[in-house]
Amino acid sequence: MAAPTIRLLHPDAADPPDLLEGLREGRPAAYRSLYHLHVERVLALTYKLLRDSHDAEEATQETFVRVFRGVAQFRGQSKLSTWIYRIAVNICLDELERRPRRQTVALPELLLSDEDLEGGAIDRQQATELTVILAGLSPIKSTTFYLHYIDGLTASEIGELLGEGRGNVVKRLERVRDEVLAAWRKAHPGERDGTARQRAALVQLERRVGGER
Repeated sequence: MAAPTIRLLHPDAADPPDLLEGLREGRPAAYRSLYHLHVERVLALTYKLLRDSHDAEEATQETFVRVFRGVAQFRGQSKLSTWIYRIAVNICLDELERRPRRQTVALPELLLSDEDLEGGAIDRQQATELTVILAGLSPIKSTTFYLHYIDGLTASEIGELLGEGRGNVVKRLERVRDEVLAAWRKAHPGERDGTARQRAALVQLERRVGGER
């Protein structure tokens, strides 16, 4: 299974203005509309974070169960789509916390799309090493890394999904970047240009997502 390349929080994900009203009134058509509008993005998100098709499908199902149960109490402090993705991210984080570290090592294409690899942002060997490194990080760190470097969200957008401030996200991204570079350096002892090459790979990923934090 290859997760589609889908940009979360993109303008085309805006909800119809009358959708929330229909959901609060319990209209079946509104629930169907909500599901069809967001299921593809939620499944792409859960699959990229969990890297297991069965777990991603279960997380997606649980996301919409919680959304349908709680939508009547949704107060609109954020976009409805952001609220849905926040629920999905929290479900994935819970699942990742239950897993032993390095339980599975995903293939590179599960972390990076063919577009990323063909575009030269990072080569296949670096993708493999990056996947292994991220599997050893805490769920919140690996999730933050993925959302920024792979999915292209800014720190502000990630903060919306995680329910925290932009500053905290920026600091975590800096720590994760340093940990990734340190792990790459450890994996290539004696290579003088090893860290420089990996740092360049992260710079390329940063440019691909626009360089904005």
